[in-house]
Amino acid sequence: MQELTVEKFMTREVSFLSSNATVRDSLDMFETSVARHIPVLNEAGKIEGILSDRDKRTIELTLALFQDEKTRNQIYESSVMSIVKKEVISVFPETSLVEAAQMIIDLKIGAVPVIEKSKLVGILSYYDIINIFAEMR
Repeated sequence: MQELTVEKFMTREVSFLSSNATVRDSLDMFETSVARHIPVLNEAGKIEGILSDRDKRTIELTLALFQDEKTRNQIYESSVMSIVKKEVISVFPETSLVEAAQMIIDLKIGAVPVIEKSKLVGILSYYDIINIFAEMR
């Protein structure tokens, strides 16, 4: 039996932000896309960090703590790079699905970007993995 790989199950159309984006840009992207994990790429297309829906909630909570418009605008206009997780765990398209799922479980992360030749080609989330089992019924 052929081993199942990440490539077959990953989401290929990935919402992402530029490393030049602002915190406001990240909040806008979370609002306008279905993405729960947003990679941040540099100009060469290499992953510099990743944002999760948990990061979004933290930003919103921080904004709620500040009532003055000047401070809120400073937060909104700050670089997205100031809030991303910079240590990104990623996998390759040929990575075993079981290995990728185990990484997500062990590391308590919601998704892993899929990288090929240093470029983002997809993302595999815990949601994708749950869908695999749901489709097996």
